[in-house]
Amino acid sequence: MHYCPLTITVNGIDMDIKPKVISLGCPHMILGLPWLQKHNPDIDWENGTLQWRQHLWKQK
Repeated sequence: MHYCPLTITVNGIDMDIKPKVISLGCPHMILGLPWLQKHNPDIDWENGTLQWRQHLWKQK
């Protein structure tokens, strides 16, 4: 299995991640259940958006 370390920015918050590389086609990304449980973002399934919970994260 191949991994590709990278930094993502969501709502001004930088996060270092080490995702598995699979062929999905750009710009899709799968955020696994362990990642979602650890970071616990607010997810709007209808609009396909993700936001950090303000009480857990401080913007840089």
